[in-house]
Amino acid sequence: MHKTTLLLISLFVAIPAVMAQSGSEDCPTISVSGPVAVLKDGDSAVFAVTVAGNKVPQKLTYKWSVENGSIVSGAGTREISVSVSGKTKATVEVAGLDEPCGKSAFAEIKYGNAKPSPILFDEFGKVKDNLLQKRLTALGEMLQQNSGAQAYFVNYGSEKDVEKREASIRSMFGANTSRAVFVNGGVEKDVRTRVWIVPPGAESSELN
Repeated sequence: MHKTTLLLISLFVAIPAVMAQSGSEDCPTISVSGPVAVLKDGDSAVFAVTVAGNKVPQKLTYKWSVENGSIVSGAGTREISVSVSGKTKATVEVAGLDEPCGKSAFAEIKYGNAKPSPILFDEFGKVKDNLLQKRLTALGEMLQQNSGAQAYFVNYGSEKDVEKREASIRSMFGANTSRAVFVNGGVEKDVRTRVWIVPPGAESSELN
């Protein structure tokens, strides 16, 4: 059985990225995306933060800190480029959100002799169209940063719900649909989707 690595889900620690959300349902979700390929010293890694939700303030500021690497460009913006020196970890603090809400998230790279493996990028059930679009936008940015990687959408629910969910994703994902694979995960009472990013050389036959 292949090894999987967890990337993005609300309210838990994950590698190579972590989402932060707390306070109430009105709080935005902060997520950091990073490279899915295995990197070595001297390589460049791009990290980007996404703040998604119904009530996201227009004016936000970003403060990045990096372990085992150095920021080459983008400090103070939502996307930084980092020179790798060891197992690089990038953390961002977002200022401008309401006080009860989570304000930070981080991502780590795969380093050295690690083997490529599928990464669970996201998981969601029923979701409004505007929030689904924001999730897909973040996923599209992740694919742009990782040439050769594919997105696998594993959809669960009734046959009708699965067909509807796939159609919604295809219509919103635009040109990125060419890098997407859709899998029917099986019948469940409520619709839900798990989104995997599969880098080149990773096994995808047992994704669920």
